[in-house]
Amino acid sequence: MALSLLIYLEMQSPIYLSSTASLSLGLNSLSNPQEWPYRFINEWPFSTKIHDLLSGLIRNSTVFKWVWQILSICTHVALSMIGIPLLIITSIYLFCQPAHQEFLLFRSLIVWITVVSALGVTCLKLSYDDFSLAGELLLLIRWYPFLLMIPGLYQVYQFLQPHISLTRPTQISLVVAFVVIYLAAQQLARPSILMTALYSEAVIVSANERMALTYIHDNTPQNSVTLTDKYLKD
Repeated sequence: MALSLLIYLEMQSPIYLSSTASLSLGLNSLSNPQEWPYRFINEWPFSTKIHDLLSGLIRNSTVFKWVWQILSICTHVALSMIGIPLLIITSIYLFCQPAHQEFLLFRSLIVWITVVSALGVTCLKLSYDDFSLAGELLLLIRWYPFLLMIPGLYQVYQFLQPHISLTRPTQISLVVAFVVIYLAAQQLARPSILMTALYSEAVIVSANERMALTYIHDNTPQNSVTLTDKYLKD
């Protein structure tokens, strides 16, 4: 929080153009399907069908945007960023007895950071763009529950140990075999729909565009500024 405050104060310095780095609370466009840079947030199972269903049930556009924002971001964090295995292990740990005793402060801190970050992703707005703050904050959420997976896996191991009579070398061999099979399957598996779509995007530079870029490169000063409404990403 202290580092965030220092960064915010630095953004208020005269180095930045006026009104380009102001912070506010409100609905950002991170989960808007029409905003193509943020479409990966809606890339979770049945998102299109659920979006159409909710749009038919909720007639108020403002309420619908808030409901979809919360639902899409939470589902994206749970399924796409944390993942189902880690989500299950974390849930097991949160409800086990040690989590309510010696690890209470640790568990509370991780849960608090995760929830507050998700709220920030939902309603933080920056006048520059929506992704520079809320979107970057979204990418960090995955690492907080990961800290709960370590004691969570240990709790699962302690529960299964009395029921499985395996020697220590056998247990180590099973773990190594699982890791090797997982890595091999990851290399042999087909790319996901999202990765296929990203790889298929090609940039074609026309002859006129090449001439314009050549002119800019050869005949303009190094500190010149080019204004265009076409090349957002390409």
